[in-house]
Amino acid sequence: MIEGQEELNGSKEVKMRDLSTCEVVSEVTTRMILADLGEGLTRDEIALKYAYKDRLSGEVKEFEKWMVDILFKDPALKNKRPAAKRKVLPFLFKSTFLEEEVQSVEENVLPNFPVDEEASDDSEDEAFDNSEDEPIVINS
Repeated sequence: MIEGQEELNGSKEVKMRDLSTCEVVSEVTTRMILADLGEGLTRDEIALKYAYKDRLSGEVKEFEKWMVDILFKDPALKNKRPAAKRKVLPFLFKSTFLEEEVQSVEENVLPNFPVDEEASDDSEDEAFDNSEDEPIVINS
């Protein structure tokens, strides 16, 4: 638990935060922060995600806002923003339209042409030979 103090109506109130869900780190890398930004975490959420062990007292403490601000002064993190959070359906959605569309496309793309296995390569050349046909005249 961590203690924080807030002034409310002239008296100080002690606010406790549970740090058992925090990831206690001894070092923070830009790769860690970039991954968090990729997951859509904001600076405040990053501060809540991590905790550190104080070198002098050995206590586990939460990240403070100024600490996260210093992290974001690194050139690799400067002006970086969290990725847009995408809304995900809480249930599985199946469309029958796509399945039918794929089947019809497969049927129409490559129709089954009969293949004459007795035909030789020479017969294909003869099919495109225009030498015996009348010449094509273009009037200009």
